Amino acid sequence: MSLFIREVRRKRGMSQKELASLIGKSRGNVSRYELGQVNIPLRMLIAIARVLDVPIGALVDTNGDATKAR
Repeated sequence: MSLFIREVRRKRGMSQKELASLIGKSRGNVSRYELGQVNIPLRMLIAIARVLDVPIGALVDTNGDATKAR
């Protein structure tokens, strides 16, 4: 999941700082999410999915493929 978030974020041309600003978290939080260092709360998963324009299920599917994201 964490690598998928990073891949989609990069595919969207978005920095960690930009994503962090849009979800109301610090860049450090986004980094920890992407590195899999912390469990991402459901409300943050929902926010990230909205910002990245992907279904929430794509973020929790460990077989997610960023190349298939919109």
